[in-house]
Amino acid sequence: MRLRAVYLIAAAVSVTAVLAVAGPAYATSNWSCGEVFVTSPAPLDNNLNCTGYGDNALVIGGADVVLNLGGHTVTGDSDWDVVYNDPGYDGLTVENGTLDVGGDGVGVYDKYGDNNTVADVTISGGTYGVDAWAEANGTTVEDSTISSTFVPVARHHGAPKFAPTMLKGIYVSGNDATIEGNTVSPATGGTGIEAVYGLGDVISGNTVTGNFDGTDEIGAEIGIHTHFDTGALVENNTVSSFGYDAAYASWDSGTTYDGNTFENSYEGLEIEGEIGPNSNETISNNFIRNNYYHGVYDYYSDLNSYTGNVLTNNGIECGTNTSDDCAAFYIDGSGGGSGHGSVTMTNNYARLSSYGFWIEDMYSGISYATTRSLFSGNSATYDDNGFADINSVLATWSDNTAYGNNDNGFVFGTPTHETITGNSSTHNGAEGFYFGSNAAPSNPLAVTNNVAEYNGDYGFYAEDPLSASSGNTGSNTNGADDCWYISGCS
Repeated sequence: MRLRAVYLIAAAVSVTAVLAVAGPAYATSNWSCGEVFVTSPAPLDNNLNCTGYGDNALVIGGADVVLNLGGHTVTGDSDWDVVYNDPGYDGLTVENGTLDVGGDGVGVYDKYGDNNTVADVTISGGTYGVDAWAEANGTTVEDSTISSTFVPVARHHGAPKFAPTMLKGIYVSGNDATIEGNTVSPATGGTGIEAVYGLGDVISGNTVTGNFDGTDEIGAEIGIHTHFDTGALVENNTVSSFGYDAAYASWDSGTTYDGNTFENSYEGLEIEGEIGPNSNETISNNFIRNNYYHGVYDYYSDLNSYTGNVLTNNGIECGTNTSDDCAAFYIDGSGGGSGHGSVTMTNNYARLSSYGFWIEDMYSGISYATTRSLFSGNSATYDDNGFADINSVLATWSDNTAYGNNDNGFVFGTPTHETITGNSSTHNGAEGFYFGSNAAPSNPLAVTNNVAEYNGDYGFYAEDPLSASSGNTGSNTNGADDCWYISGCS
């Protein structure tokens, strides 16, 4: 009997030892305001209200800490952060609960910490939901809901006063961030997701909603903003109702925007920057619709590629007044500066806008880009004007279609040494093809095998005689004449 008891006691001690070795080094499940977590506590077992505490609610004091909120809510004090990780311990995880941010505070503040994660967390209020900066590499924010309506006054850890435009749902500065599957609703004038100065960031599958009322611009209110980011992937996000841009890429290099929906905002996608750094962007398979100004506004950039994008009903501001300010695609290689870039656009579709495609100063004579622009397989239907190409040089236009536009199908202004071949312009209200300021030395290199039929005015119209042309067809179907100042045309 005594021997059996000894064995049982020994076995119990052995099991306890194994559990002690195998289990996490828990502190306590009854967390307290201002507690410094050097190791992982047990999951929180009650709501924790730190209103009036006068400091940060939960402070990280060691690496690899897991804060499991246990489905409960931690409420921060006004103007202080809820989870505070500075100088930035690595391996932090905040999960499974709610952070109620008071006043000018931040949900999760992380400075310098690497490989830190926020998952399955609801963050409300404050100026930032997640603020990971100063080369906080490998940040992950996933499956979380972040919202704010707070208008900030000042930050407590040394930053200058913020205007409402500085509100951000998720902010990351560093390499290899993953922002995936979140629902983000920033305050009026704020940014939903911003990734800056990073390499290889992934922003995927998020739903981001702003405060645009459909008429008045809200300065700097942006859904997704990548800035000086390299090789970022922005895919399968739905971004709507932002008063400035649904998405904004500034001074990036090699960013990919694929499979996103950008809608109901002041502007759909804006790409801006110096020719050198703002280059090699890939914009593919996006659905951009119902935006007040441009669908895509791309200026002062080089070597960007657009493929398979569908843009519909953009440029609502213009109504029935035709303007390039309301183009579905507005691509300007100069951006008002001295540099001029090139672009490749294939198999894109634009409809129900003032201009389907407005192209300007691509590969200009002021400063030649490294690659000539190409426009192939694109369609513009039921716009006011289908395609306009102004002051570009050496571009190739092939196999594009303009159909059913209210005014012109194609407009080429100063088309210096461009090749225009195999395009179709039918059932447009005015000219099928219009060439302006096309005399030498600004004449096209070749205009061949294009079709202009059933247009309301001329099939082909040139302000100056255009002789480098052949095989163009009007088929006696156009309202005024098939060919005006166009040789090789019937």
